[in-house]
Amino acid sequence: MWLEASERGRLLDVGTGSGDFVAQMQELGWQAAGLDPDPVVVRAASSSLGRDIALGTLEEAAFAEGSFDTVTMSHVIEHLPDPIRTLVECRRVLKEGGRLVLLTPNIDSL
Repeated sequence: MWLEASERGRLLDVGTGSGDFVAQMQELGWQAAGLDPDPVVVRAASSSLGRDIALGTLEEAAFAEGSFDTVTMSHVIEHLPDPIRTLVECRRVLKEGGRLVLLTPNIDSL
């Protein structure tokens, strides 16, 4: 995943899994947080690793409008039941001029 090294701000990693990406971005100076619907993953990442990881989906989290400079989703969109709904929510929580970064390994997954 590529983000400009000189940029900093609030970043949300949707479907964060282990939270390793969140930790890496925090080390680079970002105010990074993660979100994942798997309670086992969230418990492991937030308690034992001390990472800022919340449980749930982006829609359930109900972040304030314009909360983030960047939203990332790596290997997530192909698993969503309603990807359009999630993309609309990404736009809502992004600040004006914010960036959405999506990675998907298989565009034919549907």
